Amino acid sequence: MTAVRRAGTQVAKTLDRRHLSGALRLEHATGAHASGYLADLRAVGVALPDEITVTSHDGEIGVRHRWVEGTALRDLAASAPEEFVDATFQIASWVDALRHTSSRLDTNLDNFVVDSADGRITCVDVLPPIRTDLARTPASPWQEIITGLCLDTDTTLCALAGYAHRALTTTADTDLTSITRAAVRSLCRGHSSNSLSADWFHSRLLASEHPEDPHARRLWDATSVSALIRTPPPARPARLARALELIRTSPREHS
Repeated sequence: MTAVRRAGTQVAKTLDRRHLSGALRLEHATGAHASGYLADLRAVGVALPDEITVTSHDGEIGVRHRWVEGTALRDLAASAPEEFVDATFQIASWVDALRHTSSRLDTNLDNFVVDSADGRITCVDVLPPIRTDLARTPASPWQEIITGLCLDTDTTLCALAGYAHRALTTTADTDLTSITRAAVRSLCRGHSSNSLSADWFHSRLLASEHPEDPHARRLWDATSVSALIRTPPPARPARLARALELIRTSPREHS
């Protein structure tokens, strides 16, 4: 993950080269990659923190910016579900706009804050720079999954749909209407090709729609990328195998 230090209104973050290293050759990442990444995000309209700049010193890459006061996007799912859905569509539009660039956007909900100053949904975590010119050739099922999540736009959008639906169904005070469910599902535009990563994240999307179903809950937990990142590498193949078995035995669509 990114190391974060705050001093008053300023935040300094340093790249952890191990984070997402299954997908990206972060050992080769430079300040130029980070600067190019910010330029691509700005060009498609991604809202970034004020005064954000890239830092590079003694081989360490980082960013500095003003602290963003506001509401974490994940929290908005409980307090203002309609605004939360609107925000996820804004993020999806950025993801889609980056499709033909060298940069991609991490759609983890924890990366976004609704700025209390102007109400904008703001991307507050831009490390590591997720760029196709840093892509690693997948050499294992785990690397294929994480590479698809990071670099394949259709898979990234599908993952966002799953994150959003799960947040709404587990925190919102009211039942979701069929219109809201359809809207969130539509964040996934489909998959242009069959792949392990597409199957993985589409299965998560389907599971997110049924949080009361025991099999769906087990699948969601077993396919958590965050949990897999935290799993020691020697134990990861067994966890992957359990997750793939749950995917294999899951209905492709729920009624």
